[in-house]
Amino acid sequence: MPLAGEHHQLRDESSVGIRLMDVSRLNVRPSADSLTVRIRSVGKPGCKKKTQELPSLPIRATSASKGKAMIQDLERIEYRRGMFEAGTKPEDLPVTVWSGSQIPSELRAAINAENLLNLGGVHGTKGAGDPTEYDHLKLILTDDAVEIEIFNRGITLLTTEDEKVKRIHRVLSKIDTDKN
Repeated sequence: MPLAGEHHQLRDESSVGIRLMDVSRLNVRPSADSLTVRIRSVGKPGCKKKTQELPSLPIRATSASKGKAMIQDLERIEYRRGMFEAGTKPEDLPVTVWSGSQIPSELRAAINAENLLNLGGVHGTKGAGDPTEYDHLKLILTDDAVEIEIFNRGITLLTTEDEKVKRIHRVLSKIDTDKN
């Protein structure tokens, strides 16, 4: 008898379909970055019960709920990048937008690998250059949004050992490569 359903792929994230009548016990254990599901099947009368542990599912936390287990879909990415001088506003920079299936799978994977959903906020050194190098990444999720701003990314990378900026830089470099 197969154990409690099958494992399906849905919207670039793992999901599990389970026929509840086949399950005697469902044990869910969240950790810092994944969710482990253990299923114990009922089995036929007289048969030994079987236990199956499904592959761990990634958990992504949003900036508004750091540390809380939330699984959400990335629905849209907005990215602004450029140089601006005093008097220029970040909103004046051109924006590149990817929505739904337009978001490259490599970009989704990079965002997950670098755990960008927990790096929302302002990074970098505002007064380090003139003109100011500016990056603004907005990740729009099912029920939330994460915004990441970096001032003078190049200078910050050269003058600090900030691991958060390095992680953001790796994803932004992938975006720059995908845009060209």
